[in-house]
Amino acid sequence: MRQKSIAVIVALTILATIPHWRAIFRGELNLPEGYFALFAPELKSQLKQTLWNALWWDGIGQFWAWRTEAMRQVHDGRIPLWTNRIGCGFPFLANPQTQSLYLPALVGNLVCDWLGDSLALPIHSTLPICSARLMAWLALFHTLLALVGAYLLIRSYGISRLSSLVGATAYGFGSFQIAWALLPTLPATASWLPLTIWLFRKLMAATTDGNAKTATVFGIGFSLSLAMMLFAGHGQVAIYSLLALILFVLLEIVPAFRKVKFAAVFAVVSPFALSFLLAAAQLLPTMELTPLTHRHGAPTWEGYKAFAQRGLTVIDWATMALPFLFGNPIDGGYFGKESFADYCAYAGFGILVLAIWGALWLGRRFALPILQKRLNAYTPTRLHAYTLAPLHAFSLFLLGALLASGSTFNLPLYFLLPGFSQLGTPSRAVFLCQLALGLMAAWALDLGRGTGDEERGKWQAVGAIAVALAAIVFAVGYVGWWLGDNLANFSWDEWISSLASQNIGIIAGFLAIVIFALRRSLIPSPQSLTFRYAIAVLLIGELSWFAAQQIPTARLPMVQQALQIAEQNLSKLVKQVPSPKSLTPIRLLPIGGDWSLTRYPQSLLPPNSTLLLPSSQVADARNYDSLLLRHHKTILALFSNGNPCPLENGNLILMPIRQVSLQGAKKLAQIVGADVVIEAFGERLRIADTVPVELRSWKIVKLPRALVPMKVRYVRTVDEAINQLRDCPEDTVLLVASPQKHQASPNDHALVTLDKDAFIKVKVESAEVHRVRRPVWVVLSDSAYPGWKAFCLVGYKSWRELPITVVNGAFRACHLPDIPSEVAWVYFPSSFAVGLFLSCIGVFCVTAVGVAELAGRFRL
Repeated sequence: MRQKSIAVIVALTILATIPHWRAIFRGELNLPEGYFALFAPELKSQLKQTLWNALWWDGIGQFWAWRTEAMRQVHDGRIPLWTNRIGCGFPFLANPQTQSLYLPALVGNLVCDWLGDSLALPIHSTLPICSARLMAWLALFHTLLALVGAYLLIRSYGISRLSSLVGATAYGFGSFQIAWALLPTLPATASWLPLTIWLFRKLMAATTDGNAKTATVFGIGFSLSLAMMLFAGHGQVAIYSLLALILFVLLEIVPAFRKVKFAAVFAVVSPFALSFLLAAAQLLPTMELTPLTHRHGAPTWEGYKAFAQRGLTVIDWATMALPFLFGNPIDGGYFGKESFADYCAYAGFGILVLAIWGALWLGRRFALPILQKRLNAYTPTRLHAYTLAPLHAFSLFLLGALLASGSTFNLPLYFLLPGFSQLGTPSRAVFLCQLALGLMAAWALDLGRGTGDEERGKWQAVGAIAVALAAIVFAVGYVGWWLGDNLANFSWDEWISSLASQNIGIIAGFLAIVIFALRRSLIPSPQSLTFRYAIAVLLIGELSWFAAQQIPTARLPMVQQALQIAEQNLSKLVKQVPSPKSLTPIRLLPIGGDWSLTRYPQSLLPPNSTLLLPSSQVADARNYDSLLLRHHKTILALFSNGNPCPLENGNLILMPIRQVSLQGAKKLAQIVGADVVIEAFGERLRIADTVPVELRSWKIVKLPRALVPMKVRYVRTVDEAINQLRDCPEDTVLLVASPQKHQASPNDHALVTLDKDAFIKVKVESAEVHRVRRPVWVVLSDSAYPGWKAFCLVGYKSWRELPITVVNGAFRACHLPDIPSEVAWVYFPSSFAVGLFLSCIGVFCVTAVGVAELAGRFRL
């Protein structure tokens, strides 16, 4: 028994390395190499050609950049609450996709920092590479977690080890876990679901049996696993996972309702509450951020219709049989909807056929009265594979299919759940279907042990092969007919040829079904075990064929060279900027080119790219985030013809050149406190003095990030300030405050002397000597956000809190009672403080219960 368990562990570990074999064995990074031409156009001919996929760029422009920034702040000894290096300041931790408090990522950051100190490495210069390495190892960890969790869940139904291994591979190597690998929060969140369900089932069984000690252990494990799922960072996947978990709660509790006591219900409910308590440090800041983002808005029927139309249709479900019906994204041949990751439902052709065959066999073998009888006799401590496994698999598949297809099942979620209306496509719920297929296929695989009836076995063998052929014929025939009606130049011959070459791997799955069918009737029992292993190897081989090719990688030397060239090119421009000597980064306002979903964009250093440069002395006034601060985006839109984003991506503040005018760009640079405006398109970076006609006369201008304005105008609301901002004189700022004394002088100036992201110092001075008290407003062109406080130095090391307000619709200002003085801005939001307090209570509860359990077990 022990040897078999060790063998399973080894097998799962080996399997987990297959999708990431290039990163592990060749030292490459899980990044599309060709995209580094956007950093260093000089290397374009030397880079490995990678066809454009807008979602893959998110892996660089968002997740790699965020991981690098989080690692930088951890190395500097700070909690990554805020960053000033993008978007004029952004609440970094409040965005859950940065995974700032996600334990595996946090531990990885600390380990990388410790290794850097131990090996005396120049950590800041190696941060981007360290963070990319960490992303690859975290991807491996989540693949292993998905495999282990799915294996334990399937095994809990009494299914054999080998079949459970096959079913787990269907989930771990399915299209969701693999195709989203470069956007790690999606597979990371989904990878915790099987383990969480397994822990709940164990908790339910122990509670019903009255085994308090076992229930305590699994209750703690369930709480921690669910908390990790919430910390993992993707809200939409977390919501779908919680719905699946609720489904399993109902499936476990309802049949045994009469046997469950109040104490048992409390023992099951309390871990749910504890998990949310543990995750409060992340949930509360996220809840504070969400209403302030550009995605926040009231749900509408038009929006719901658009959301529902993005669900999986019949032609999309056909990819369950043939993953590359619409081409393979890895070779640039994909021509389907939006993105391959969103609209591929593949979890193995052989797995699909086994699941369908199992459902058909169950329908004939077990009539409804028999199934009801088995359920009435069910007790959670005696799991019966022939009833519970298919019932739970069918229920989970139905839930996933209803969500992923955009059915009216999404209606209450869309209108009643805050923020759900702004999430991605409903098709992302397909990972629930893939877990269900793995469970059903594993159950069906255990049925194929011969029938004892030769005639019935032959018919069942014919049925299995017929299902396999029907799946292929339907997928090819229906999709081909649809393409013929919708594409003018569609050619059946070319498409069939492409299908045959791109989907060759399903042959292994088809052979597995043939052997499975023969094993039902024709293969003698002494050879049955050999053929059973052959089926498993072929099924896993098919999924490995898919997983091993779907994650693009980049060679380490090319990544390092591209980043070095980008750093050098930018440094040449930065040296030309006249700026005072201080410990603050220079803020840039790049003007981008264009963007595209289908071809390489004509832009250099897109938003967030500066986070990846070794130097920490550069900041970008733009941002790229799915949770952009709404007012910041609105301000930039005022000076870019109403939209600072390309039409192809509303989350990317690119400032396209076609939407920027001379007057608008000059005023915007003053408002956001940019030190220099650069031309970030074409062959190289340039100072924006050779931009087309209307910008050609523009030279470098020092635009202060902090200032004492000459004139102030008071408005009642932020919206009123935004409406007046475009026509406001350059020497006037708009303050959302009641009138205060403001006695500014032309010789007053303010300078940011220290910038530690969540802690900023501003020195306010005047060249004139005044003997009377002179109050002024001090403006800091950083994003206004709840949680910021300002203090001024009074006397010797005595600080007093200052009144603060919003200036120019999106930035911060404080009222200083007198100058000269020094202002300290501190960011520590109450949402994080309360959440951290609640999380500490949760940690204390888990620790106390764990210590009590250990003390009782060892009689301490």
